[in-house]
Amino acid sequence: MNPAYSLLLQGAASLYPYFDPTTGVLNDPVFGCPTQYGTPYFAWVNAVLAAGAAGAERSAYPLQGATPHMPLRAPETARRYLQTARLALNSSLEYLLNPALPPHPSDFTLDTGSASYRNHRDFFWPPVLKTWRLLARLEQSDGSPQPAAGLTAAHFKDAIAKVDILAAFAMRPPSNWAAVWLVGEWARFQDGLSPFPAEQLDSWLGAYFHSHVMPERGFYQEPGHPNSYDLFTRVHLADMLQDGYSGRWLPQMEVLLQTGLQRSLAVQLSDGALASAHRSTGQSWTDGAQISYFTHTANYFAVSQPHLAAAAREAAARAFASLARWQRPDGVFSPVHNLLPSEMRVGYEHYTADGHYSTLALAFLASALASGFDPAAVALSQRQPRTFIENDPIWRAVLHHGELSLQVNAFPAEHYDAFGITDLTFGPDRVLQFASSVHHLSSGRLFNPGLALRNEPGLAEPAAALGDYPALIGALEQGPTPASLRLAARPRGAYYPYHLEVQLDEQTAQVREATPGRRGYRTLLIPYLYDAGTGQQTRLTVSPGRIELSLGDEVIAVEWQGAAERVFTLTQGFENRRGLCALARVDLSEPGEELRYSIRRVQ
Repeated sequence: MNPAYSLLLQGAASLYPYFDPTTGVLNDPVFGCPTQYGTPYFAWVNAVLAAGAAGAERSAYPLQGATPHMPLRAPETARRYLQTARLALNSSLEYLLNPALPPHPSDFTLDTGSASYRNHRDFFWPPVLKTWRLLARLEQSDGSPQPAAGLTAAHFKDAIAKVDILAAFAMRPPSNWAAVWLVGEWARFQDGLSPFPAEQLDSWLGAYFHSHVMPERGFYQEPGHPNSYDLFTRVHLADMLQDGYSGRWLPQMEVLLQTGLQRSLAVQLSDGALASAHRSTGQSWTDGAQISYFTHTANYFAVSQPHLAAAAREAAARAFASLARWQRPDGVFSPVHNLLPSEMRVGYEHYTADGHYSTLALAFLASALASGFDPAAVALSQRQPRTFIENDPIWRAVLHHGELSLQVNAFPAEHYDAFGITDLTFGPDRVLQFASSVHHLSSGRLFNPGLALRNEPGLAEPAAALGDYPALIGALEQGPTPASLRLAARPRGAYYPYHLEVQLDEQTAQVREATPGRRGYRTLLIPYLYDAGTGQQTRLTVSPGRIELSLGDEVIAVEWQGAAERVFTLTQGFENRRGLCALARVDLSEPGEELRYSIRRVQ
């Protein structure tokens, strides 16, 4: 079986206990109510599952992924997949046809789970159109289970034609939300159901290219320059292009598809995840979106640029490895990059809930499957050494060498990331990685691996060597090797500058941090993943000039130059997008102006 189809089965199985067949609504496992846009994406997932249960298996395809802790109440056959898709699609259309209905819960407090509400109907439109189209094809095929009265493709077609998108949807171009409904409206236009002419669709699309999309950079920008919503917008525009868009903006769309593919290849980490930057990066939907995007682009360039297509297929398989890593064995498919229980809310944004972000991740996977994605058909290769630098207006760089990737963020978004090395990954099928800044819940401080300075020896407070609100001195530059970087910055109001140099070898990241002219008592801070919910916790072992981190069979060593006055670890109150974290503190005995250290994959 295609492993992507198997994962889709498992993910859907984990959500079936929360689907209400009497209302056709998917409820959130924690909050017990529909959240945001989960139901229409669940409809699409089930439609793809039904389409995948082909031939003789169509009437009796076993659903995998059930466990004693997650019993199956619903679909065990293709007939039931179809019925679930129809019920969820019908419920979604009723919600779209009645914009006065209150919005589903959208934002949740961390302490009590209290919710606020926003209209997220914008996100309904692509899965509604995709599900209807696929159900119509299945309805016409020989041997496919036929729908119950009232839930036919003709019924859904009439309802789709009646939806007033300007009344139902909250946002307008160039919002990333509007890019979602624009894809659905293009599909409705193609099927002769839209009241809008092609010129109106082009006008909406033009808003992106006039102000937010940078075709030459392959980037969609919004405040904070999140990698996640750059990808989110481009995957929907690519979806529109794959679905036959041929209007006024076709040349720009084709340029964006190629430059966007090159950017997405560059900012994908070696473990398959998206490089951290601002919000939503540590969500599983970014893996699903990469799978869908890379599959779209591979199909698009298969004939004209087969080398690009091959790179895209490999990147899709690498993203699948990341998505599969976060399948909880005894719970709902994880919408975040850890396996901790849903109710712990570790790695969740305030707007994240399992009832919609799990289905969003699975729906992107379903779209890729519908376009021919099969990770088993692709072998992952070692990546060639390279440095991808984005200066103004993004100010980030990603380095690759073999199974290592490293990102430096020189313009972090407040409350999300700290300046410096935000990501260091060691390849797919591993859990022990450095991925996103570590946040201390009580103090609010953010930590990356790196140098801090004390004004005196002992347990004095270590302050980041580059201070608060650093500003770059010049541009990010490649260092002396293909996978190397150097930068200079100055803390606001400071006299002395700060220098950072990083270089990747096949197994090691070598780092030099310096404060020329300023000698201080040096501390090396290493925030690390302590518990990702795998059932094991990271162990730390100290020896002269070295600490070793071990999680199962995975081992990473951190080594530094100079004698240490003390080394100790704190394990309470730290989190990042990958789970519960800890902080190792290495106080060096002698003051100095620089610190050299390495982080190495041992096994």
